[in-house]
Order: sequence, then structure tokens, then C-alpha cells
Amino acid sequence: MAFRQEVEAPCDLVRQQVRRALSEAGLRVRASFDLQTARRLLADPGECPCPHHGTEECACQYVVLLVEQAGEPPVVVVLHGREDYTGLLVQALGPMRTRTRHLDRVVDLVAGCLAEAATGAQP
Repeated sequence: MAFRQEVEAPCDLVRQQVRRALSEAGLRVRASFDLQTARRLLADPGECPCPHHGTEECACQYVVLLVEQAGEPPVVVVLHGREDYTGLLVQALGPMRTRTRHLDRVVDLVAGCLAEAATGAQP
């Protein structure tokens, strides 16, 4: 089971709200990838132009968060931002990628964050 949603809100705002909500719920959240951090590590970020805009200065964002709870398979939260839109995917990891209480809980928390972000609520 995967949860997919798009919201008209900047990716950084959505990421902050998602991380805060998951952490406050007692879940461990680790960033495993951040596109802008990876681009800054390049010797010449211009060698990696934005595929959506064709420019050196890429304002897009792609973030992968691992959400863990003891005794449960991890859940991945992927945020893909362009301009003021953020696409979001929540998916269980593991060989079966089955629906679990942990996955349902993460989906509920993330859905609440998207509602906040859509109304412009600040963290």
C-alpha cells in the first residue's frame, strides 16, 4: 500500500511540518537523501542542471525520509518539490511492503501535515 498526494505548498514547509509531526509522535525520522544537499557537494553544481527548468540554479527538491518505530518495518516518506508544489509518497519498506499499523499511523500524520500546508499554516 502506498499513499500519494500533492499539495500546493513549498517543499521545505511540508518537510518541516512532516518531520515535526512524526518526531512529536515519538517516531524516529532520518533524512537519507536531500537533492539540494547533494548538489552543493558537487565541485561544479552547474554540471547538474535542473531537468525541469534546464537552468544551473535548481530550485527543485527531492527528500527521502526514513521513519522508524521499534519492532516495525521502516516507512519511507518521499517529498518532491517544484516551485510551490510538493508531491508526497509514503510507502512501507521491506520485502512484503504490506500495510501495518505503523504505516497507517505515518499516513495519518502526514495527511494532517498536508492539510496544514495547504492552508498555509506555519510549523
